[in-house]
Amino acid sequence: MVASFPGRDPDPANGKGDVELGHLLTMTSGLNCGQTEGEPELYEMIGSDNYVQYALDLPMAVAPGTAFAYCSLGSHVLSAMLANATGTNTLDFAGDHLFDPLDIEDAKWPEDPQGVNHGWGDLRLHPRDMARIGQLFLNEGNWNGVQVVSKAWVRQATEKLVVVDTEGTGYGYQWWVLSGMFEGLYEALGNGDQAIIVWPEKDVVAVFTGRGVDVLADVAPRVAAALQSDAALDPNPEAHARLDAAIEEATEPPAAKPIPPLPPMAGDVSGKVYQLESNSFDVQCISLRFDSPSEVWFDLTLGSGAFTLPVGMDGVPRFLETGPTGTRRSSRGVDRAKHLLHEL
Repeated sequence: MVASFPGRDPDPANGKGDVELGHLLTMTSGLNCGQTEGEPELYEMIGSDNYVQYALDLPMAVAPGTAFAYCSLGSHVLSAMLANATGTNTLDFAGDHLFDPLDIEDAKWPEDPQGVNHGWGDLRLHPRDMARIGQLFLNEGNWNGVQVVSKAWVRQATEKLVVVDTEGTGYGYQWWVLSGMFEGLYEALGNGDQAIIVWPEKDVVAVFTGRGVDVLADVAPRVAAALQSDAALDPNPEAHARLDAAIEEATEPPAAKPIPPLPPMAGDVSGKVYQLESNSFDVQCISLRFDSPSEVWFDLTLGSGAFTLPVGMDGVPRFLETGPTGTRRSSRGVDRAKHLLHEL
């Protein structure tokens, strides 16, 4: 790992020279990261001036290859290593060698202050394009007769290279590999349970986006139960029309709900800035502004900068193009604002 960044590791005897590419891919780097729920190290890195250097400065917890710990910082180092090796950033490299062959035209990937694409996530793709990647892996790297990714790589990347829990769940090269009733299924699982699921035995690719839904517990069993045949079913235009209508409806924002009156405390705290004690998320200050009955502004100051997030009080999401992690964010909810008021 450190060999890719000459002169940036001041202590050659700290064991980091033994961290190899395969360790980073399988989350077995041994870095002191991913040991605590919520991965506070990720937020600390985001609050730093140099993400890669912050990751390289992490101490070792165990020897490389001896223990699994989900460490997003290692994946960001992977992005930097790829950029160093290819002379371009990860997004452009993926565009040339993956997205363009799959006709994926609209991909966005935020960068850190040094221009390294966020290796741990935040890649923005349309669901159909996520499905293209899943289909590529289902076809063992082949896309319309062209071998975009080698068959050997697909097989190795989706093997259970590390067993991560007592239920037999495994991990490959950034892919989760399941066991039990979903034996043979593998998935790329992102923040908020965004997922690309590939189940070769069933010839299935499934994609999920959204938040607040447990894909494995709530959705995957229903998908499995819906598999009626190993062969293509007869056309069903009526069902297809209902599906199209449901998809169209899902693209529309929800109707605004009546706005209940705010508690008197809203006027007392509006515009006041609350300074927080030092914390693992690097949140320094917060403030609420109640400028209108239907919308609250939430001002957030992190080590990485200041952000103003709109919160819809009428049940309609308000969108912010660039949030604290560089991705598009939305927020809504009377309950959330009332919760903040209670905490203040």
